[in-house]
Amino acid sequence: MIDQSVLDVQELQIAVASERGVVQAVQDLSFNIGKGQVLGIVGESGCGKSMTCMSILGLLPDSAYVTRGRIRLKGQELTDLSPRERNHVRREKISLVLQNPMTAFNPLLTIGRQFIETLKLHGSYSRKQALERSMACLAEMNLPEPERVLRQYPYELSGGMLQRSMIGLALSNKPALLIADEPTTALDSGNRDHVLNAFRRIKADGETAVLLVSHDIGVIEAVADSVIVMKQGKIVENGSTADVLKNPAHEYTKLLLDARLMAGSSHEDRGRERVEAVQLR
Repeated sequence: MIDQSVLDVQELQIAVASERGVVQAVQDLSFNIGKGQVLGIVGESGCGKSMTCMSILGLLPDSAYVTRGRIRLKGQELTDLSPRERNHVRREKISLVLQNPMTAFNPLLTIGRQFIETLKLHGSYSRKQALERSMACLAEMNLPEPERVLRQYPYELSGGMLQRSMIGLALSNKPALLIADEPTTALDSGNRDHVLNAFRRIKADGETAVLLVSHDIGVIEAVADSVIVMKQGKIVENGSTADVLKNPAHEYTKLLLDARLMAGSSHEDRGRERVEAVQLR
């Protein structure tokens, strides 16, 4: 049987040093993601989600360090690589999508120039080949008129278009692993749906493993095959997304689901109030 595992994390522990002492930010974290699979990590701010992502990328802050465990990407151990080796892995095998794409793009360069420079860095693309690949990536993200988008500057695009451009850029070098840290938080509902559809297309392609981090259970439910629920650096529940969200076993998971239902009710109430207000005019 062929091993389709892309990312394998076992018994990961991360400590953070501060003036108050050492805090265990992540404890005994284990998971596996295969090709074409999406693993969601959900939990409140400070639960260790982003710290987990940074450890995989080898970009932990100076105050944080891995104390135990292993991180393997397609069989390669990452925890003991040199900085130069880490840079090579990040350049060739891992891509990152952040919460705010405006901070990821250079505002002084067009989208096209940033695509072309990235592609030429990753491979032996001619300018023409890089341009063709850039347009193909934007088309895959269902962006209208890719050629026009490439001529635009980041500030000329909406948040949703910019985030989809960021995902397209992240996938342009065909990474083994895509890490998406709160990719929909800054978006309205319409743009959020466009971005979620982009992740569905990544799944359908079946080549890239995705680690999707969010505090929004709705995002995880929409695209993740499996989910990890974290609280204070620990896994409190994990399993298939359908099983965990339909039959939560841990009280914290139930609280997250209740909070989501309450938020949905609030939106419905506000919408109903707006309709009634219009009808009274």
